[in-house]
Amino acid sequence: MELHEDIGKIYDTIFYCVEYFNHNTLDNIIPTNNSLFCFADNCYKKINEKVSSLPTILEPFFITRESLPCAMTSFFFRHVNFISDTFDSFLIKITASSNDLYNMTVNYLLSDKINDSSSSSLVASPDTLMQALESSMLPDSQKLHISFLAGNLSYAVALLVHHLREIYIEVNNLHAAYADELRKAADSVTSEQTLQLYSDILRHDLTEAYDKTHFAVSLLNPYIIRSISKNEYTEVLFGVFYENYLKSKTDEDSINLRHFFIALGNDTRLSVLQALTEHKELTATMAAKIVDQPVATVLRHIDVLYENNILYISKRKGLNIFYKINYEILIRAFNIINNKLGGIDYEKTNREQKGTNMVQTQSEDSIGTGIKS
Repeated sequence: MELHEDIGKIYDTIFYCVEYFNHNTLDNIIPTNNSLFCFADNCYKKINEKVSSLPTILEPFFITRESLPCAMTSFFFRHVNFISDTFDSFLIKITASSNDLYNMTVNYLLSDKINDSSSSSLVASPDTLMQALESSMLPDSQKLHISFLAGNLSYAVALLVHHLREIYIEVNNLHAAYADELRKAADSVTSEQTLQLYSDILRHDLTEAYDKTHFAVSLLNPYIIRSISKNEYTEVLFGVFYENYLKSKTDEDSINLRHFFIALGNDTRLSVLQALTEHKELTATMAAKIVDQPVATVLRHIDVLYENNILYISKRKGLNIFYKINYEILIRAFNIINNKLGGIDYEKTNREQKGTNMVQTQSEDSIGTGIKS
């Protein structure tokens, strides 16, 4: 698998505009206490502080409906080449294929109103467009912008390219600032766990096309996972926190609690987990030195933790296999326990426990008094 950094930057440049024109809608559907989306929102704000306001004529390119990708995002996935494209070459594609972008925009926003079988005729058929606009439920401002595009497409595209250049500069700076997070995400893409999760959950086996897969990582859209199979290779776009998305899709019922607790109920295995908590990532040899146990012994215990998904292989370097703790499965196991117990009220449990301790203390005192008498 090969990483193409500039593709992620191109996508983030586009996605900034998507957020810009849909920010109020996104605020209503994104939970404010979600730290990952807060991270993405902070990225958006950092760019927003540095770039000028986007002209409203560009809004139709980026408006989203019913969680579907907007016209510009669809254009990106249709035209971008993960292997050869740079930001400048993609801008050339926008200009050269401006009619396609316009058609995609009109079809996206007015698909239920236009019955013309030839999408290419939309640009040359203003009557069809105006009839569709009149019967559409779109806001008047969006109707105005769409009709303006029909007669001023070259101007609008030139304006779009100008603003995308300005945004790209700040996106590039942002990717440099978060280079560590992006590198970790890129490294994890090639881990056995990610490839297996991708295959199990999204039904797309990247291992078979491993050498012909080209991928990019987005900062602003943290969960996105989008793959496109071309004739000769596969293109995949990952969000910087895509692993959380994949793991959240794992069926909680697949966790065998009995095996899970047996796996944890061993001093050596707990010592290995403690070492991994402190060092984040270790090989069996490294872990053996830390817990002061033979490598063969530690490896057997690591196998138990790995088989129960408590550990996963984060990377391979030659003959060295590195492991990390799968914190997500620990959280899911706790959620299963919580659900089976009907939900744990921690404050109530603490009060009840204190009450039990108090009664127990009083009973012990009474027993002690009885003995003395």
